Amino acid sequence: MNFLGFFSAGLIIFIAVGSLICVFFSAGYESSFTFEDWRIIAFTFKQATLSAFVSCMLAVPISRALVRRDFILKSLLVSFLGAPFILPVLVAVLGFTAIFGRSGLVNFLLSSFELTPISIYGTSGIVLVHVFFNLPIAIRFLIYGWGAIPAERFRLTAQLGMSRWHTFRIVEIPMLINTLPSILVLVFLLCISSFGVALTMGGGPAATTIEVAIYYAFRYDFDLTKASYFASAQMILGLSAILVSFKIKSPNIYQAGLDRHLERWDCNHNLVKVTDYIIIVCTAVFIFSPIVALTLKGGLNFINLPEQVLIAAFRSVLMSLASTILAMTVSFSIAHSSVTLSARFYRSLESVGYLPISVSPLVLGTGVFICLLPFTNPNDYALEVTIIVNALMSVPFIIGILINPIRQVYSDFGRLGSNIGLSQKGFITIVLLPRLSRNIGFAAGLACAISMGDFGVIALFSAPDAFTLPMAVYSLMGAYRLDSSSSAALLLLVLTFGLFYLFDLGGRLFARN
Repeated sequence: MNFLGFFSAGLIIFIAVGSLICVFFSAGYESSFTFEDWRIIAFTFKQATLSAFVSCMLAVPISRALVRRDFILKSLLVSFLGAPFILPVLVAVLGFTAIFGRSGLVNFLLSSFELTPISIYGTSGIVLVHVFFNLPIAIRFLIYGWGAIPAERFRLTAQLGMSRWHTFRIVEIPMLINTLPSILVLVFLLCISSFGVALTMGGGPAATTIEVAIYYAFRYDFDLTKASYFASAQMILGLSAILVSFKIKSPNIYQAGLDRHLERWDCNHNLVKVTDYIIIVCTAVFIFSPIVALTLKGGLNFINLPEQVLIAAFRSVLMSLASTILAMTVSFSIAHSSVTLSARFYRSLESVGYLPISVSPLVLGTGVFICLLPFTNPNDYALEVTIIVNALMSVPFIIGILINPIRQVYSDFGRLGSNIGLSQKGFITIVLLPRLSRNIGFAAGLACAISMGDFGVIALFSAPDAFTLPMAVYSLMGAYRLDSSSSAALLLLVLTFGLFYLFDLGGRLFARN
């Protein structure tokens, strides 16, 4: 198993670092950036910064309201806050169009009152959809942050008769100062590498991001030098954000509490209660209304989908399953080897597993394209390259899910297995895998959902006879067949959540048995 772990780590290094080396060598030594190119880089930085700031600032009052209030289905609501993370980009875009588009519900209501309609294309649309995807992530992290504050702190403020403002300033603001910077960096990283949102919601050259520029440089201009420069600039932005995150320390600023039930005497005023519940309801409407709108709109034409859409759906399912098998094999071998190796090796091996998160899918696709170009036509290997890149992009998330449970199992049962003479293969089969089945099911479902909704690498290499379901949805949108595109997006939504649920359910049932 350790050999497989080293081989998997070497494969990641070869593909990720090799792609970056190909990008740098293709870029040459002299810059050919025009003013328009620098404007694209500046816009990418601007929209990512704005999206991260808005997501985090909105997450503060929302997460605070969720922590302070207990209500029916609260745990279910908090659990479903993670749904946008596995939601395909094009599904969200079509859902937003149904609500905020030119003929959407919001503009219909505005026109009914003879008010000026709104437009969600351009910077505002990109930021809005990014907030939809990243706001739940920021909320979940801040909920954990508020949960780290000992209940005794709030009990003490109540005994001292502190006002709501003083409680917030003395107890809660230090947690926000300690937690928000790392969340900002994470959301910024997700936004600069976003492709599908910028491509569909950009609305023109003024709202073009680096990822979209790479796509156009390949697909329409076949300008490898320009694509290489943009890929290098995107990588520099991402690595800079990662370096900033390394500099941000997050020590535990609170001493351990007694795990008492959290009571908030500072927020029992009726006006505060009403405000909190209004915030929670508005958040739920914002997150779930695009999904509901797409379901209602796409369901009208669901049974009349074109044959090519069904073929693309079947192809996407097969690709996502293949990508999931590859991602789980690579991730499990690296995570297992990281736990079982000596201390001087395991940190390095674990770090390699997180390497793909610093490189976007389009950057990897760019490097693979350049590497294959001297030998063959990369379009002939569109599906294979997409499977490999999607698997690599899932690896950091899977390792994050598996590595701590693997470490815990070895801590609890590793010495016992050695004492009874259990081989490593026997320990993995009899002890490790059964106890990890719940985590493995969730990780496999997440990897399958990420691959199912991918709209990055396949956009570079796709050919008409190799369309995936996301590409089919985008093609129908480009042809202004909005009813068919909504139905195809609904099919994509059903398949994505269905595959995720089946893997997750299978893991939980196996753990129960």
